[in-house]
Amino acid sequence: MTKEVPSLKPYYYRFTWLYIVITGVGVAAMLGLEFLLGTEVDLGAGFGIGATLGAGLGAATKFVHDQGRAPNAAERSRLVWGGVGILFLVSLAGMAAIFVVVAGSEAYDLLLYLAGLGNGLVLAIAAITLAFATAISFGLLYVAYGPWARNFASKRSLNQTEPAG
Repeated sequence: MTKEVPSLKPYYYRFTWLYIVITGVGVAAMLGLEFLLGTEVDLGAGFGIGATLGAGLGAATKFVHDQGRAPNAAERSRLVWGGVGILFLVSLAGMAAIFVVVAGSEAYDLLLYLAGLGNGLVLAIAAITLAFATAISFGLLYVAYGPWARNFASKRSLNQTEPAG
């Protein structure tokens, strides 16, 4: 008998919504602090790392809970690369939203500025930054869907097999 391969869509959805909610809460907290303190507050890269890892762990936990096991190598690869793609798309959507909100009547000037970024050095720096961010995201999600999910699955199975007492 062949084993039925689970659909990974629920875990992509879980990852997406967790990432959006964690990021939204963080931005709301940052804006609230800025309002209360009257000064600029920067979440920094650590927040993005935490949001990525938190969303990955949440989706991995759901997978283990639903399937009773950690993802196998093929599932882990699809979950990790799917998560990286989701991060890219959510980031693009966020940048577009910021562009629309912030640029307002100055959108034309901003577009001219962005068009001027076609210089080779700026594009090389952007490519290196994107590659670095992708590598960090890949590593975080690999840990979430790999070692962490296996550890969670083994602890979960131990808790289910221990006699009540």
